[in-house]
Amino acid sequence: MRAPDSVCDSLRRPATTSNCYLTACPAYHWATTPWSKCVDSCARTEQHRRVYCVNNAGRRAAPRMCDAAHAPPSKRQCDISKCPYEWVPGPWNTCSKTCGKGTQFRFVECRVKTLNASRNSEAAVPKEKCDSLPMPIESQECDLNACESEFQWQIGPWGACSQTCGQGVRRRKVRCYNRMGVLVARGNCEKNSPRPRRTQTCFQRNCLPATCQEIRAQNIVSHSVDGNYTVLLDGFPVVVYCHRMNETIPKSYINLNPVTNFAEVYGKRLIYPHTCPFNGERNDSCQCTDDGDANAGLTHFRKVRVDLLNRKININDMVFADTLHGSFVPYGTAGDCYSMKDCPQGRFSVDLRGTGLRIVDDLQWEDKGHRTTSRIDRSSVGFIFEKDVSLNISCCYMFFTPAMLASNNAVIDGRCGGYCGKCAPDKYKGLVFSIDPKQITGT
Repeated sequence: MRAPDSVCDSLRRPATTSNCYLTACPAYHWATTPWSKCVDSCARTEQHRRVYCVNNAGRRAAPRMCDAAHAPPSKRQCDISKCPYEWVPGPWNTCSKTCGKGTQFRFVECRVKTLNASRNSEAAVPKEKCDSLPMPIESQECDLNACESEFQWQIGPWGACSQTCGQGVRRRKVRCYNRMGVLVARGNCEKNSPRPRRTQTCFQRNCLPATCQEIRAQNIVSHSVDGNYTVLLDGFPVVVYCHRMNETIPKSYINLNPVTNFAEVYGKRLIYPHTCPFNGERNDSCQCTDDGDANAGLTHFRKVRVDLLNRKININDMVFADTLHGSFVPYGTAGDCYSMKDCPQGRFSVDLRGTGLRIVDDLQWEDKGHRTTSRIDRSSVGFIFEKDVSLNISCCYMFFTPAMLASNNAVIDGRCGGYCGKCAPDKYKGLVFSIDPKQITGT
């Protein structure tokens, strides 16, 4: 029986409300993928990434569930401050008119930034390296002397550069004359305009050669000696091996680590080709026959031949290649006749670390053959070829090093195959390389 509240006034009244805890209320926030890579550090391009809405469990949600006003940007401009090149304007040339308004010009050169240049590197690089950067003006209006002035500057032609290569100095005569053509003290002209400069820097050509052929021409006495030489590529010094220096056109090679530079066409074929045993990993104890690809072989490369003018690697050069078994396999090529499934066993490894070079980002590998599969890895994972005799297993194991995590396309690994199938660099473009300033400068 309910009684009036006044009857219980002297007693402690229980609480009428309390906190309760069920499941947490859904919460949503924005998540992003990593930024895409800026392929060219000198180009005014954009980086992109995906922006999506997720709940507090990490599951995707409709974009309307997140606050649109606080959505992270999905694109941004690439940072061209990391470009290793810059425009460097030279001094202004003489005004086109000796009095009154005229025009003067100057050379604007593309050069390696001083911070990136090594002690032996030099300035001049092709102008296209700076094409994406804002270029300083090359001409402007000038007024050397007032035409009604009693005294005027007379300027002679520039003399020869003091250096035949590298940076030098050239000079000219600058004198003051009166209207009668009489030489007078320069102070008379300086009252109207400052004296034009009498010296300026000059640059004839790079002192370092660009090819083995240039090295041969410069070293007439010792031009027949094969060996390592330093050449200048895009303003950076690179060591190449010059071969057949006793010939008119020597061959250029780059030195490689043969352990991590190899190409393989695997020789085994599955008895049951519609399978992919061992989760796709290499195991020579497979139920296989040895009548796989007729061109099966394993080749390691101590050096590869390079075209320094066209920036291409000759993948078919065998001079410094060691074929451990079977047929010669071109550089950057792999294949097999192993399986009809997605189960490639042929492998290649391109490792240009230590050369100052890298493979260009837009280079593609082509698949050729039947039921082809290729996996091209540019994520700086390296392969080392190894055989375990006790287990009858030959395989490539992967390894990571801090330097490889920033290899910048200097390390590319591939697994390719089919029934029969292989992969190789784009035959029309070729295995194209470029300079890698990160390797040379360490930045």
